Amino acid sequence: MMEKYFIGIDVGGTKLAYGLFDRACNLIDRFKAKTNPELEPDEMLDEMCTHIDTLLKNNSLKRSDLMGVGAAFPSHIDYDNGFIITTSSLPKWDNVPVKKLFSEKLGVTVEIDNDANVAAIAEHLFGAGKGKKDMLYITISTGIGGGIIINNSIYRGSYGAAGEFGHMIISDDGYLCGCGNKGCIMSLASGPKIIRYTREKLEEGCHSILSAMVENLDDLTCKHIQDAANIGDQLAIDVINRTGDLLGIMFANLYQIFNINHFVVGGGVSKFGKPLFDRFNEKFRKLSKISYAYPVNIVPAVLGDDVGIIGAAALMLQ
Repeated sequence: MMEKYFIGIDVGGTKLAYGLFDRACNLIDRFKAKTNPELEPDEMLDEMCTHIDTLLKNNSLKRSDLMGVGAAFPSHIDYDNGFIITTSSLPKWDNVPVKKLFSEKLGVTVEIDNDANVAAIAEHLFGAGKGKKDMLYITISTGIGGGIIINNSIYRGSYGAAGEFGHMIISDDGYLCGCGNKGCIMSLASGPKIIRYTREKLEEGCHSILSAMVENLDDLTCKHIQDAANIGDQLAIDVINRTGDLLGIMFANLYQIFNINHFVVGGGVSKFGKPLFDRFNEKFRKLSKISYAYPVNIVPAVLGDDVGIIGAAALMLQ
């Protein structure tokens, strides 16, 4: 029997990433392009078909060699019907029947899902959650989101919005979240809010090497904070500890709700590394008061930037 292939697509607000995979979900080749959010959905899907043809041609393949295409979108997805319900990164895509349109254009089976669900599937099948029956995946970057694995299957909820952990309210204070509420964990511990908090502390006069690391505080990044903490800068250390405490509260709440004993944490903020993980583990254990007879693991994700294309391709295996 001739080999058949899958393609996984990670659709972001600024880039499109494509991966070509064999039946065992081994990555064979990849292709990247810029996202043009000004395009109408029909136009962008045509462009994505062209990108797929390029990836196939680069590997001496054609569309008839495909078993299917999976695509991850930064969106609220109606998985069963293949609709994007809402998305902030691609404002023209609300209420678009992407699965139907894309499948008709390509002539192959297409599956779509939320990017956090797709990442959870990837880490569960091939990464830090491999072999675990139940798992929570949490991504902490520009926003905070996640995916829920129960009995080896992704749990999407009644309306496809399960795993929106970033809108868990853990305080009645703090910055205003994009959803309109105050106190969402995403408005306190996501990458942009960590940077905003640090910048405000510097503007208040806190002494820190961070002031000398950038010419303009608007250029401050989480990498600067990590580098400063690594050489003992107290403000940077305090910022990471504060972030760890906030995330520890979220993890404790999630554990009380789901009673799941394996958490996988990804996203750019997780690159703060061991100091962050140690801090939120400490806070989590203090709040959850779990017995050491019932271990709970909070571990870093391992699939890196390929998690989206791997998980998207794995949609075809579900």
